[in-house]
Amino acid sequence: MIHPVPSTIGDLLSKPYTFEIPRYQRDYSWQREEIGELIDDLSGSDNSLYLGTMIFDAADKDKTGSVSVVDGQQRFTTILLMLIACRVAARRLKANQIEAQTQGRIAFVDPSTGDTRGTRLKVSSSIRDVFELMADESWDESFPPKIGKKHVRLQVRALRPAFQLISDTLDIKSKDQLSKILSAIYRISIIRIDVDA
Repeated sequence: MIHPVPSTIGDLLSKPYTFEIPRYQRDYSWQREEIGELIDDLSGSDNSLYLGTMIFDAADKDKTGSVSVVDGQQRFTTILLMLIACRVAARRLKANQIEAQTQGRIAFVDPSTGDTRGTRLKVSSSIRDVFELMADESWDESFPPKIGKKHVRLQVRALRPAFQLISDTLDIKSKDQLSKILSAIYRISIIRIDVDA
């Protein structure tokens, strides 16, 4: 059964479950053109940016605590990278409350310790290790060639240019600018379609 519902990115990132990219989805592949277009559209919208339809398979949500992203992977992953860039900017600006709130949209945060318990979006396995490193609140903005004993050069090659482009394009210099960008991201509207397969 199909259930189309108007929603926002802020709504999605407030849900108590994980969004997961299924194995059959293609790898994250957005580059300069697509990322630049999304950021231009976001900064050029007065009220809220409409990002089209995103389709989710919620059939196993109650059993697994996760929903599969059937359509919308590239957009959703890029938005999470934008939030990581905002969290990094918040840290640089010493905007501790904004940093903590943003982290709570990137990952599930233990309310008693403030530690990250897992990302809200389980990205494609082709970038997962590096993405999870970046999504952790303690990430130091470095891109190591290995995580543990695993070589992650290909993951770094996919994510570092995308993240650098996002950071450079957003070019966040003040708390006010940061707040406006975050507000615009959370207001991005979509039509959410849950398919109970």
